[in-house]
Amino acid sequence: MEGSGINLLDDNRCAYGRFSHRSGGDVWELTEKSDSEENVNKAIQTARECPAGRLTAVDKTGSLIEPELEPSIDIIQDPQKKVSGGIFVKGNIPIESSDGHLYELRNRVALCRCGKSKNKPFCDAMHVTIGFSDAK
Repeated sequence: MEGSGINLLDDNRCAYGRFSHRSGGDVWELTEKSDSEENVNKAIQTARECPAGRLTAVDKTGSLIEPELEPSIDIIQDPQKKVSGGIFVKGNIPIESSDGHLYELRNRVALCRCGKSKNKPFCDAMHVTIGFSDAK
């Protein structure tokens, strides 16, 4: 998506982390209205906070604007929705399938742990739809 001050890559891979919205609009609206420095900065920050790596801000020279993340893995709980979320993998940790297939190396991804994603191994937010909880 092209904005006047910033561009946005969106691969539609979403874990429903709800990081794409902030005051002034969601990341897509902020990109559309990126004729002000404030909206450019908000769009960049919003894209950088996307835990699934769905959203990536791109400057007008074509350079990706990615956060520098230390390798880490976080198991997510979502008390607001009363569900257990995906597994957030950050910092370019390789993801390999059981048959040895290496997925594209990415700075941020969210993996499914409810088992119902239609985009396995990646989270597609089905945990919300099915009410998945790992609580005993």
